[in-house]
Amino acid sequence: MVIEVKNGIVLGDESILEESMVLTERICSQSSLTLGSCEASIFKIQLRTEEELKGKMITVTNYDVLYGTFKVYEDKPTADRSSKEITAYDAMYDIINADVTEWYVNIFDYNASISLKDFRDSFFEYFGLEQEEIDMALDDMMVTNTIKKSQITGKDIITAICEANGCFGHINRTGKMQYIMLQSSMVPREDLFPSYDLFPGSWSNKSMHSNYYINGRYSDFVTDAITAVKIVDADGSVLIEEGIGAPYVLDNFILYGKTAEELQNYVPVFLKTIAEYVYRPFEAEVVGDPALEVGK
Repeated sequence: MVIEVKNGIVLGDESILEESMVLTERICSQSSLTLGSCEASIFKIQLRTEEELKGKMITVTNYDVLYGTFKVYEDKPTADRSSKEITAYDAMYDIINADVTEWYVNIFDYNASISLKDFRDSFFEYFGLEQEEIDMALDDMMVTNTIKKSQITGKDIITAICEANGCFGHINRTGKMQYIMLQSSMVPREDLFPSYDLFPGSWSNKSMHSNYYINGRYSDFVTDAITAVKIVDADGSVLIEEGIGAPYVLDNFILYGKTAEELQNYVPVFLKTIAEYVYRPFEAEVVGDPALEVGK
């Protein structure tokens, strides 16, 4: 493993305590699946070095696998003082904890309205971050000044953008903003040939192979698929409803003040995006593979 510090220092295996690395990546750690969730990745490791790392940017690789770029927030000695424990976060940490009130006010000082594409582009330019190229369902919708609060955080903005587009936000290994859309289960697949058991399994399959996990448990039920959506205004009044069944309630400042006519083309697209999302409560400690990225 190699840890490159932005100042040019390179720390290799000789500086790293064996098996001390922990990389935590997640798209949603809440008890229920929450659209728009944006969570920072965390990198922890113990090092033998005199180098002061707090506040510095580090890039971590292991052979050809890039683990990401992180900013060190904690650099403290271990209890026996033989090494230091490093805790670092990716760029999402700064975004969700930032006060972006001034940026938001400036946007609408010069524009009565702005397309969501330009809105999100301006937001990430403010943080100096690139985004993965993507055409989002709501990109053409015009955003107006609808937030009535004294302080606006980066979390307010980024979660609203992601929720309105039925996705989750994540900083990928190359440091770019990534929009993750959940996929419906690929098993069983009817188009696999010539073997019907190439990828066997289904939601009803209740087997977990012990060589793949250390311990694990999951519930005997699967949530119902989303079949309806209800969009509410800032005062709680319903702007538009689509579909039949228990709805996903979208209370999002990007959509405040819109008329039903303005939302008519958007809502069916949003519902189609999230309609196949189902969830089986599941928890497992598994044999790790850092080459696999979250949401893939």
